[in-house]
Amino acid sequence: MLELRYLVTVCSWQFRVESGSLVSLSPQFILGKLYVNSLLATLNSRKHFRALASKTVELSLPNISDTSGPTGL
Repeated sequence: MLELRYLVTVCSWQFRVESGSLVSLSPQFILGKLYVNSLLATLNSRKHFRALASKTVELSLPNISDTSGPTGL
């Protein structure tokens, strides 16, 4: 996600400096595709985490019935 922030900064800087040329538009198309890709990845991860949250976990604790204390003292 950090790389996306840097790319946004570079694209916005390039758009401000070279706003009249078509070269400045190509990173904007790439940036749009990256935003859509990150949105889809977020939605897919929510589905995965919901499936993990619906699972039940069985925990078994050992039976501690001996309260006489440590032996060998």
